[in-house]
Amino acid sequence: MPERVLEALDELAELRAIRLELTRVREQTEPLAELLPALERLNEDLGSRLDALHEALAPVDERLATIERTTGGLATEFGALHETLRGVQEDIKRMSGLRGERGVAERARDRIVGGKE
Repeated sequence: MPERVLEALDELAELRAIRLELTRVREQTEPLAELLPALERLNEDLGSRLDALHEALAPVDERLATIERTTGGLATEFGALHETLRGVQEDIKRMSGLRGERGVAERARDRIVGGKE
């Protein structure tokens, strides 16, 4: 046989192998075409659920923002109250002599009763 005929037969054998492989791939992928509509429905369902979840969480997000603003305001007020109490405590210490010095009340009493200065 001429060499060209042998080459053609080799190519035919390769083509048969390729054809068999393509047939096998086609058979394996046919069920995927049936799954596509189900996947599309699932995608639509998930999209709807995500939209519903977003709508449900919007009021929660607004409430959270309100809570954060309120908490920030309370923290500021608490800080101011703390400073006021610290000042009152210092005034009490100063007036009563708790800081180790004679307080205003002691000095006033001493002046009234004639005690030491």
